[in-house]
Amino acid sequence: MEKIEKIIRLLKPKYYNRITYVIVICGTSLLTKPIWLDLVNAFLETNNNNNKDFQISIIGNWDWLLGLVVIIIGLIYNTRNRLIDLKSEPKSQPEYKNVQQLKQKTFEKVCVTLYPILKDNEYIFFTVGPNSGANFEGELRTDLTMWYKYRSESILPNNRKIKEVLNSNSDLFDRDTSELANKMIVHIDAFEEHVQNENFDYTPYQFPQDFKELVENKCFESAKNSKTFKSRLKWLNKRIPKINAKEWYLIGSSILIPEKSKDVDIVIYYNKESKVEIQNKLKNLKMDFKLKFSCNLHITIFLTNEQSQYDEFLEYNKYKIKGNG
Repeated sequence: MEKIEKIIRLLKPKYYNRITYVIVICGTSLLTKPIWLDLVNAFLETNNNNNKDFQISIIGNWDWLLGLVVIIIGLIYNTRNRLIDLKSEPKSQPEYKNVQQLKQKTFEKVCVTLYPILKDNEYIFFTVGPNSGANFEGELRTDLTMWYKYRSESILPNNRKIKEVLNSNSDLFDRDTSELANKMIVHIDAFEEHVQNENFDYTPYQFPQDFKELVENKCFESAKNSKTFKSRLKWLNKRIPKINAKEWYLIGSSILIPEKSKDVDIVIYYNKESKVEIQNKLKNLKMDFKLKFSCNLHITIFLTNEQSQYDEFLEYNKYKIKGNG
């Protein structure tokens, strides 16, 4: 039964795909030709004295078969592309390569451009960077080979792109924003000098956290008006109540840069003590979401006996949108 349901999901036409839509409509028109031709002729007969029937044909009495073949071709095309959507994964590359345009029309667009680059740098730094500072926990990293590699290949060109974007859009900044942008540029220049000359101490020019917060806040407010964000939220609000979740939240980059996010993260508080009974429902939810939006849905679940962990997780995620539960 589960396999049949998956087949139905794959065959279900993706109506916002215009090619599938046109092919299926044309095939259906041929398949149902006797019905709509009778309706047309009945209408013509009541509106004029000409008793000649209106006729249209491609291959005579076998038009219905042609229509059936056209529908099958349309569904095969649709299914093939949906399978490609399911299997495809976005290619990983430094975020600076994804910036197509430096000059932006609004400050919100500037922040949307900068946010993925900042997150890319942050991920590299916390994953492979030096962790000898007081804010770091865990075992001290002594082998920094990967740090030097990604510092050269990603962080430095990412920083240069950030600087280019800031300089290209300085006319959009107010006084406070200009000050933060200048702090960021000074940090970028100092970091690059440190890379070229390790004796240079860039401690006085550390990364300005208030600049990052400004970018994130602007992205978060802007995302609430995004059509992509609204359509995902609406879909999830309809589907998640079917798995009897007590409450759930949207988190992660999808609520800051919905058009650019490569996946969507949600956290669910489930009013049970076991995940067994909802595993299949979650699997189907992920599959349907990817077929609908062509991106992955990542789900974190907390059970009733994990209330404290759930609260800590929500507190850690500063930006979140509560669903209808």
